[in-house]
Amino acid sequence: MGQGLPQGFKSKLGAWDPSTGWVPVLHQNLYHAQNISGVNRLLISTSGDPLTLLKQLLDFYGEPYRFSYFLINATESGTPTRYELSSLNRESLVEILDSYATLLRSDARHHLWIHASGGGTLIYDEHDWIYAYGSQSEIVEHLQSLGFADGIPEIPFPHLHNEDRSLDAEQEKMLKAYDWKPLTVANLS
Repeated sequence: MGQGLPQGFKSKLGAWDPSTGWVPVLHQNLYHAQNISGVNRLLISTSGDPLTLLKQLLDFYGEPYRFSYFLINATESGTPTRYELSSLNRESLVEILDSYATLLRSDARHHLWIHASGGGTLIYDEHDWIYAYGSQSEIVEHLQSLGFADGIPEIPFPHLHNEDRSLDAEQEKMLKAYDWKPLTVANLS
């Protein structure tokens, strides 16, 4: 088994295939209701584009949004940092997601959190999974209409998270393009 994912690997997560080497992890269209410490959420995986699904799920959450970019494996400082933007409307949030889609889809050094003003949170993590807090019955109905089934997504073993250093400049560009509020945090991974 190689030491890491091949250069130019364009997926957040790689699984080891003994005959071909590292291959992108392909998820199924699944959702599963969970209760974590008394808090209900949906765990969602998609065979499609997680960012597209994330933007669709914004329909179930009211504006304005607070958007957090959690850098869990920083390149320079090595310090996990939460970068936060407040009071974003949907158009502004979608613009950020679209403008930096390659970084957000391909690099696993971060989590995205979207907090809705009326309550509820969407999280897009380093495994290409989405967690939805709030509006669960409506979201389940929407997911079922798209062909999703109730089931628990799995991560293969062994697997590696893509830390694509070729995207460092894109990450830096995104962090300089907006008036982020940086907050150092611990235990993000």
